[in-house]
Amino acid sequence: VCSNVRTEESYLAEANTPLPIRDFMGEEKKKVEYDNARTFTEDEINVCGINDPNPGKVLQAISLIQQKMTADNDWIAVYAVLLERRLISPTMTTFCTMINRIFKVNIRNRYLSGVLRDHGEDIAKWSDHYEDQRRHRQLAKEFEEILDR
Repeated sequence: VCSNVRTEESYLAEANTPLPIRDFMGEEKKKVEYDNARTFTEDEINVCGINDPNPGKVLQAISLIQQKMTADNDWIAVYAVLLERRLISPTMTTFCTMINRIFKVNIRNRYLSGVLRDHGEDIAKWSDHYEDQRRHRQLAKEFEEILDR
């Protein structure tokens, strides 16, 4: 890998072209995090209902953020981000069914619908005044960062 970089940089220098900025540690850090993500079967990917060219990657992002969850209502952060990005249909029942089946949790759609009603659908409007909304907004932010990698 190092020799490939040196060779590429030599050609660029000879051509009087600017050298690319490289963040070797950042790339490794991103790779390691996805290495900790769960892998999913074709059946799980086919039934997840995620509208993305790479639904497996979205499921892996969900598995990574799940590791940071401390309460059942934390799933609202995942739902809100997926909904905001139009990666799922806006049906809480469908979302809960997918989460329960694929991630082996027991989240009731009425419960999560109540959480959403209390918070509102707009993540940016979730209040810092309430500890759970503040935690959910932080989880949503981290989930978005994982999805953007």
